[in-house]
Amino acid sequence: MIDLSFNKKNKKLYLDAFHRARGAKILPFASYAMPINYPSGIISEHLHTRKFASLFDITHMGQAFLRGKKASHFMESLVPGNIISLSPQKMKYTMLTNDRGGIIDDIMITNLGEYLF
Repeated sequence: MIDLSFNKKNKKLYLDAFHRARGAKILPFASYAMPINYPSGIISEHLHTRKFASLFDITHMGQAFLRGKKASHFMESLVPGNIISLSPQKMKYTMLTNDRGGIIDDIMITNLGEYLF
């Protein structure tokens, strides 16, 4: 279970001051103080992203290396994305799934040649 209460253990993102300066609503999530949305509203955020660009602060996300001859085959068994033919230095944004095909979370997988990141 994820503890959603604020406490001394809540870590700040690298862009915490940026988010707060723009009035982001901050809530606890997975031990981080996370920006949830901004005063302009989610539709305004969506339209801005489509017309210009937006940042997605990923500093709260975990990182792992997966090595071995069948690393891409194993990873492809966990996600609904083509990882086996992912070219070196390319990334795939997909979903990490459970054994019933339900979504656990989103994931970015990068082929770094010798291993997946």
